[in-house]
Amino acid sequence: MPDFTKKEGEEVEVVCRYSGEDIAAVKFVYGSEEYSVVSANEVEEVENKVQSSDDERRLVSTNDIAADHDEDDEEKEENARIKRFEEDVTSERLSVRAEENALILRIRNLSLLDAGKYKCAVSNRAGWTERVFHIAITHPPVYRRASDDIIRSSDGNTAQIFCEVSAVPNPIWTWQRDGNELEADGSSIIVDSKGGVTKLTLQNRNGQNYGKYTCKADNVLELLRNLQI
Repeated sequence: MPDFTKKEGEEVEVVCRYSGEDIAAVKFVYGSEEYSVVSANEVEEVENKVQSSDDERRLVSTNDIAADHDEDDEEKEENARIKRFEEDVTSERLSVRAEENALILRIRNLSLLDAGKYKCAVSNRAGWTERVFHIAITHPPVYRRASDDIIRSSDGNTAQIFCEVSAVPNPIWTWQRDGNELEADGSSIIVDSKGGVTKLTLQNRNGQNYGKYTCKADNVLELLRNLQI
């Protein structure tokens, strides 16, 4: 079960709480992306490195260039420092903030691309520990794959048909034969539906199960897939 189920366009706030001594780092990880808050010390270190680099350049420059460390240079250094800080902390849709013993990830204007597994990773001298959060975005059934449109089977043989969709929440599956709802009997007709996948197993006896079969996935909208055997 997902930790958060949201609609497209909504926002979500994921709170990762932690405890322990000498916490060295806390971050969210989504795929290859990492999101964390830059501490005040880290910002100061970036600023110091920029200043130190300028000092080294002055030592090897002419007197005129060495004397020309004016307000424009200082403004560029400050802008570089601020940009580094803001890129690590926030974007137009995504922001990360730190509170006491908690790191909070906020995503605005959610889309299907934001669905998935988010890890909160915390480290100290003992190592790393992780907690996983799942975000699901509701959407109607979207066809993924299914059996061939035509399934050939002989009397006495078993035929199996399947349909698969992506849908949040999980769909309710129904099967129809020649337009009529099909009822499983546990022997010649077996239906196995789990999440976004449904399987229909048919035991052909004297041609009684030949026909046109339709699988139907329904959560918000309907998706139909016609299969004929």
